[in-house]
Amino acid sequence: MIYNGNKSVAAAGTPVPLSATRISAVWVQIRAKLDNAGNIYIGGPEGTSNQTVNGKVSSTNAAYIMTGEAFLLPPVSDVNMYDLSQIYIDADTNGEGVVFTYARR
Repeated sequence: MIYNGNKSVAAAGTPVPLSATRISAVWVQIRAKLDNAGNIYIGGPEGTSNQTVNGKVSSTNAAYIMTGEAFLLPPVSDVNMYDLSQIYIDADTNGEGVVFTYARR
């Protein structure tokens, strides 16, 4: 099944997860909202091995998308599913965010 969601960053510089609870997905597409003024940054949770020195999603150590652009986490097997609570976003501007689509088995 295909699902949709949206997430906003209340305070720029404070990354937030796409979901507060564990949601497994076989693929995820994250798109910056069309009315955003700045970039959106995408990464993992703070302090994990997939982050650089300070471990925080930011403009210096995360993938980024501009207004209207999308970032795809490609399909994976059931064994290696994505967890939406472990995908974090940050924004250049307070209140900006993303819409996302994901598939579950």
